[in-house]
Amino acid sequence: MTGKPDDWLLQVASRLLAKDGVFAGFQRTLRATLEARRTVDRNVGRVLAGLNLPSFQDVERLFDHIQALERDLGDLSHRLSALAERLDKDATHRCPHQKPGDMTGE
Repeated sequence: MTGKPDDWLLQVASRLLAKDGVFAGFQRTLRATLEARRTVDRNVGRVLAGLNLPSFQDVERLFDHIQALERDLGDLSHRLSALAERLDKDATHRCPHQKPGDMTGE
């Protein structure tokens, strides 16, 4: 076989996985690995909860809430800036003898 070592490895892996027995064994192993990972994640979550520490999911949820708050604060900041600009513009158009907050102009 000529070519890159990666190509050779892909060909060998393809031939092996084409065999039903090898593929079924690989599938069982992968399924067992994923189940073991879920079990470990669940147990780590229980240990962290027992220690009164946040789990990874708790931290992700908090991060999402913080991002939402940052967006809301940015929106409020933008709206306050626009309002301040409008108030400044209104103040410059007000009559010189008019008091702030006095809409009558008298």
